[in-house]
Amino acid sequence: MGILKIDNNWAKELFPGGIHYPSSTVISGRGGSGKPLVELAFVAEWVKQGGKTIGIPLQYPDSKFLKESMRKLYDLDLNDYKRKSVFIQFDPDLKNIQDLSQEELAVNLLIPDMWDRMIEKSLDKMNADKEEVLIYGSALNLLLFAPAYTSSSVIKISELLKNNAGFTYLFTVSNNVMGEKIANWEEAADNLFFTLMEEKELYVCAERINQQAVQTEKYHIDIQPETLDEIKEIAEKNRKKLIPKLKKIK
Repeated sequence: MGILKIDNNWAKELFPGGIHYPSSTVISGRGGSGKPLVELAFVAEWVKQGGKTIGIPLQYPDSKFLKESMRKLYDLDLNDYKRKSVFIQFDPDLKNIQDLSQEELAVNLLIPDMWDRMIEKSLDKMNADKEEVLIYGSALNLLLFAPAYTSSSVIKISELLKNNAGFTYLFTVSNNVMGEKIANWEEAADNLFFTLMEEKELYVCAERINQQAVQTEKYHIDIQPETLDEIKEIAEKNRKKLIPKLKKIK
């Protein structure tokens, strides 16, 4: 078992002993509460320590927005880590995986079997073992807006989080819509964090760390308000396009 420590003040206060891995983590909170910004701190540290990643940023239209966020927030250029990252573009119209480039796949994540096939194909692209891979996704609650796949999405992601099979998972979800379903994912994770925004200031607290129940105070994360606003604007535009499309899938 490894330990991931993040070299930021809030992380040192929140989990000074680090996060054990392989494991599963959920970062939950209301929409617009900065969850992906916290998530990317984990991702940046994982990459810096030589790990490989599979990124599933559902709130972004493609990988360039994710890369730009990583560069602005944590001064990390993912282009410097060739064959160490694969990005998943969510396409609810697909019936098979599309290979877009060496580092990008288009996948219909509403179909449970596609998760396993996507992970296997990503490992092949990076020539990676599962123990060195972080699978991270943001705004996974968007999958629940497709009525025909709501139940199967809840079950599949719960299984991934609860039985990580040697991988390390890190997912963010908005809990202000369909909160009862989101609670299944919160309960399945080894680690559970919550974000909140107060007067344009970002905070994080924890309910469970390394499978142990905790009740931490909230810790401030120093991120410029204009950076928060810019990233939220991009995400909101994509959500407004994606959600109506998903609601029509019955």
